Amino acid sequence: MIPSASDWLLGFQRPDWLRSVNIDAEELAQDSARRFGGDASLYLPLHGWFLATSSWCDGIEHLLFRHHSFGVFEAETRFGPVLQSDSGTTVPTRIVAERHVQTVVGSIPPAIDVLRRIKAERWMLQATSPRKLGLD
Repeated sequence: MIPSASDWLLGFQRPDWLRSVNIDAEELAQDSARRFGGDASLYLPLHGWFLATSSWCDGIEHLLFRHHSFGVFEAETRFGPVLQSDSGTTVPTRIVAERHVQTVVGSIPPAIDVLRRIKAERWMLQATSPRKLGLD
């Protein structure tokens, strides 16, 4: 059995700071365009990446996979140090990613705040090889 993302959240202790907001990537991209300049299409891939986890599990808990300090770092790694439009607009990716997380959850929580709330299960400690999973 390969665990799903929602399996990691079984018994998860939902933090008080996890707000129940209904916001979409397009709305966030428009807000970024107003705040930082350029067209919303410049920001849409970044906001879409943060919110793509909504298909991983039910409820707002999906935000916990990327909406923390390490998620900001991962966004910068994935999208590069700056977002640059065809018209020459450049914006630091980290600034946009931090603003995204602050807008959605109200702050930028340390990743450890999320990890500490995961209920440890035996299967989480059992590493396996790609060969055993049929992935080689």
